Amino acid sequence: MKSWYSPPTSLTKLEGIYLDFLERIFYVKNPLKQWIPYKLTPHQEEYHKYDLACQKYKSVDKLVVKSRQTSFTTSSLISLIMAGVMWEEHTMPLMRLRFESAKELIKEAKELIKHVEPDNGFVNPDDFVFTTTKIVFPNGAELTAFPANDESADAVRGLRVLTGLIDEANFMKYFNDIFIAFQDADSGSDVKGRKLFQMIIGTTLRGLTTPFYQWYRSEERRVGKECRSRWSPYH
Repeated sequence: MKSWYSPPTSLTKLEGIYLDFLERIFYVKNPLKQWIPYKLTPHQEEYHKYDLACQKYKSVDKLVVKSRQTSFTTSSLISLIMAGVMWEEHTMPLMRLRFESAKELIKEAKELIKHVEPDNGFVNPDDFVFTTTKIVFPNGAELTAFPANDESADAVRGLRVLTGLIDEANFMKYFNDIFIAFQDADSGSDVKGRKLFQMIIGTTLRGLTTPFYQWYRSEERRVGKECRSRWSPYH
């Protein structure tokens, strides 16, 4: 089981180009709350090389078992922003325990978009529509906040989902329903049998009886500790 701080593996030429692009256009906050260029650390390189926007039809899901003090949230939102810009007319759910916490993800994503490198030719903040619960991209893609409950699972099931984030997964009473809803909402395969889909799950591991923990151990037994056939090895 690999941690958030696992050393990176080698990069393909395409992955290197993609990572360089992220560093050129995105800015992030440092500990002093100053906006600085997004300089990828080794663990962030390993995380982003598996982005849907980079791997496309070869994408696998991401499961990150994290400590509380990591850049996981920022990195995940950048991954989703890239997917939102690249593909039109799909919804990217941002799922957290409480609705207010989910809306904080919308707020952070808005700030990331507002602070991209000007005139980058890819992301123009003026073309987006921002509310407290949703960000609408120029191409009709959306980032939408959801609380982690059974009503949200039903709502997600009826959407067209290419990717999304389930954060604080270990504490979700309805994790199984939410996980299945994400899978049910994928857009299906194209005529060549290819599928664009990537689920991002972030969690700590606490407690032995939570729905997520039971699923996590079951998944580990099913596909092996590296989870290479189903999940990014970055966990």
